[in-house]
Amino acid sequence: MIDQTFSRIGKSGQCSDNALSIGRPQRAAAENYMGAQLSEVLNEKVTSSEEGGFSRRRVVKGVAWSLPVIATAIAAPAAATSGIIEVLWDFEADQSVILVRSTQETKPDMNRTGTGPKAFYLRNTTLADSAAIQGSVRVTPSGTGSALAGIYSFPTGSLTNQAVTGGVFSANFALASGVAKGSMVTFPMGFYYSGSRNIAAREFTVDLSFTSPTGLVILSSTTILKLL
Repeated sequence: MIDQTFSRIGKSGQCSDNALSIGRPQRAAAENYMGAQLSEVLNEKVTSSEEGGFSRRRVVKGVAWSLPVIATAIAAPAAATSGIIEVLWDFEADQSVILVRSTQETKPDMNRTGTGPKAFYLRNTTLADSAAIQGSVRVTPSGTGSALAGIYSFPTGSLTNQAVTGGVFSANFALASGVAKGSMVTFPMGFYYSGSRNIAAREFTVDLSFTSPTGLVILSSTTILKLL
């Protein structure tokens, strides 16, 4: 049997004075014993590190718990656009309106009474300001008679491209500022009629259409204007 020298190594890394002379079987047993001791030491270090508040398992666990919070934050902007932008007429049955005579708006004695809308509204129930308001309005005569009607006053925003073609009044309107979130904008309208002061009564339809913003909910795009 060939003798081998096995020495315990202290903290300083130097061999102790008590060197042992052992054979190959004894050496294997000693190595197994030292391996088991080293494993226990390492396990103790890992355990104490985990108890100190930081370990790989705890890092993974923390990531797993934070994922739902991140998903909620990403999904939140979608809720910002929830709600609608409604278009509503200011109209009641037999609501009285005044129609001025075309080109004679400053002569009250030429006015005619009627019934119909005084304005329309845009109500923004979303959580974001709307884009600019752009659309058009038409006033179309119905039934018999020669009287025509149109819009002469539109104080909110601008009214452009007024024209009468085949007895139908049309114009474009716009409000560059749009409608702020959670608010409502009123668009008053003043109507005129054309013809003599004693022209026969007539009925008209008033139609709204919009090109911006998209997704408007128009509760009713048409209402009735009557010249009495």
